[in-house]
Amino acid sequence: MDVDAQPTMDETILVGDDLMTGPPSPVVPPEIASHVLQGVDLCDGILRNLFLCLQINDIEPFCQDEIALYKQCAERRDKEIRKRLQDSEFKLGSSMPLDEAKGRASQLEAEVTSLERLQLRIRLPLDQADFWTAGSTRMILQIVRLDREKDICRER
Repeated sequence: MDVDAQPTMDETILVGDDLMTGPPSPVVPPEIASHVLQGVDLCDGILRNLFLCLQINDIEPFCQDEIALYKQCAERRDKEIRKRLQDSEFKLGSSMPLDEAKGRASQLEAEVTSLERLQLRIRLPLDQADFWTAGSTRMILQIVRLDREKDICRER
């Protein structure tokens, strides 16, 4: 294997489009935003530095450190937010009465279906991370439903 075959980070020039690769940032519902976002680094300081660098230098090759730092921070932030959203939905589903949990599951499934249909209509491929999140939400809700049904059967 040739060591020089793969460009290193030093040889790669990052541009603004590099910040748009990968899955999109998750959407956080307003009713749980304060809980989910508490303590998460939103990367606003790094983004401010990036914009300042671009304003001063006018072109991206002079802002490589700022672009790389923001990309890393945004990836960490999005990963943490996705994990917290899943945990929050699981806790919410576990604490609700069974009928409300079923209603919530139906609502979330309807939203997922609606988004999937919208993406099909505009002919964009489903993003793997969003599809995984939708599947995980369904799986978590199914586990909560099964646990609730087992508890009800035990009480009888």
